[in-house]
Formats: sequence, C-alpha cells, structure tokens
Amino acid sequence: MQDNLLFADQIATILDNAPVAVLVSALETKELLYTNSLAK
Repeated sequence: MQDNLLFADQIATILDNAPVAVLVSALETKELLYTNSLAK
C-alpha cells in the first residue's frame, strides 16, 4: 500500500509541474478529483 501512495505522490508532483492545465474527473459521476495549479 505504501508503494501505491508514493507512486501517487510522484504523479501529483509531475502533474503539478506540467506546463499545461490538468483536470482529472471521475468517469461516471464527472466528480472533479484533481486539478493542478494552472487549472485552478
């Protein structure tokens, strides 16, 4: 489980520093799950 959390943290760091706006939403409910700083 700890490995999965570390991986998620690494992905979040990459997305936070991407030079594009990133929005992630749930497929069925369209609930917003993640936005990076450029998308806010």
